[in-house]
Amino acid sequence: MSYDPLRHLTQLYREIGQTLGVSKLPAQAHEDIAEGASQWLPLVDVHEDEEDRFVLLVDVPGIRVKDIEVSLDNGVLTITGERVLETGSGAQIRHSEREHGRFHRRFSLPDTADPERVTASG
Repeated sequence: MSYDPLRHLTQLYREIGQTLGVSKLPAQAHEDIAEGASQWLPLVDVHEDEEDRFVLLVDVPGIRVKDIEVSLDNGVLTITGERVLETGSGAQIRHSEREHGRFHRRFSLPDTADPERVTASG
């Protein structure tokens, strides 16, 4: 049996997902963490409206729409982008609290989702 250092974290996500009634959280969280490419994770709210439509609201202030990529592959919606740490010419950063660097988030869509109707806007 091989050692999986993320197993306990995945179990925690699974328990949180069960508490919140979100069945896809464990796999999605494990993929986001295991991928290792994200330097930060934007906050996301997922809403389901009366038309059985899912809406994802992603907090990405300071990132231009053209610097965000949204893709759909095999029922998995992926959002990637990068926030660059802005400095003036010759300036040295003394303190920074804003997250920066590359990010990616993945969401498994339900089987009922129509890939032809997936849209993104800024």
